[in-house]
Amino acid sequence: MKNKNLLRVALCATGLFAFTQSCIVPPDVTALQRNHDEALNRRLREVEQESAKRRVEARKEVEDQARAREDREQERKMAERKAREENAERSRAWKTESKSVAISDSVSIELQSIPGPLWVGKYEVTQAQWEAVMGGNPSLFKGGDRPVERVSYNDCLQFLEKLNALPSVKASGLVFRLPSEEDWCLAFYAGGTGKFGAFAGGAEITKDDLEKVAWIRENSDEETHPVGQKEPNAFGLHDMLGNVMEWTSTTEQYEIGSDSMLQHIARGCGFGNPTISLDGFFRAAYSEMAGSSQKFIGFRLFADGSAD
Repeated sequence: MKNKNLLRVALCATGLFAFTQSCIVPPDVTALQRNHDEALNRRLREVEQESAKRRVEARKEVEDQARAREDREQERKMAERKAREENAERSRAWKTESKSVAISDSVSIELQSIPGPLWVGKYEVTQAQWEAVMGGNPSLFKGGDRPVERVSYNDCLQFLEKLNALPSVKASGLVFRLPSEEDWCLAFYAGGTGKFGAFAGGAEITKDDLEKVAWIRENSDEETHPVGQKEPNAFGLHDMLGNVMEWTSTTEQYEIGSDSMLQHIARGCGFGNPTISLDGFFRAAYSEMAGSSQKFIGFRLFADGSAD
C-alpha cells in the first residue's frame, strides 16, 4: 500500500514537472526580434514612400504655380502693350494742364492733368512734402527736394489719410490716392507706343535716351537726386523712370506650395537699376511692409478729377 502511494506521488510529480517545464519554456526570442524588425522596416519603407510621394507632389505644385505665374505675366504684358497702343491716340491729343495745391506755407503739390481725367503729381513725393504732413523723414538720402524713400505701402496710406484731411486739400476738391497699375502705365507711356514712353512733342523715348529722363545706375552715383532735374515725358511728368520705384494700389496673390502672401506692385525703376536690366515693364512685387527698409521705393500722388 505504501509503495503504491509512493508510485502515485512519483507519477504526479513527474507530470507536474513536465507540465511546469512546458509552461516555462522560453519563446524563440530571435524569431520575435526578426518579426519585429521586419514589421518596423516595412513601416519605415511605407513612410519613406509616402514622404517621397508628397515631395514629388509638392515639387509639381510649385512648378505648376511657377508656370502659372509666368503665363499670367505674359498675359499681363500683352494686355499692357495693347492698352498702351489703344491709349496712344487720345494721349497724344490731350492738352495737359497744371495746377498747384498748397499743403503748408512753403510746400505745395504740383500737378499735371492726364486723360481719365486724372491729376498726377508732376514729381515723386518729396521729403519736404512728407515732413509737412507726417512730421518726420524716414529717407536714407536726405534732402527736402529729393524723393522720400524707405516708405512702406502702409506708410503711404497713412500719409494719404493725413494729407486728404488738410483744410487746403479739402478745399481743392481733390482726394489723393495711390494709382492703380493701369493709371500708372497711362501716365508713364504718355502717348508713346514704345517701351519707354514719349517726350513732349511725341518723340519716342528710346533706350539711348534713358540717361536724359532717368537717374539710373550709370549716372546716379548710387543715390537719389532732387526731383525734376531730368527731362519730363509728354504729360510733363518727371522721374517716371529712375530715382525711386513707385508704389501702386494694385495687388496680387503670390503662392508657393501651400503658402500664400498678398503683394503690392511697384512700378518704374530705381537709381540702382542699370540700363541693361530695363525692358519697359519695370515691375516688382513686395509685401505691405517691405518698402520700409528699401531705399529705392517711394510714390507719386494721383487724384480723380478734370481740369477746372
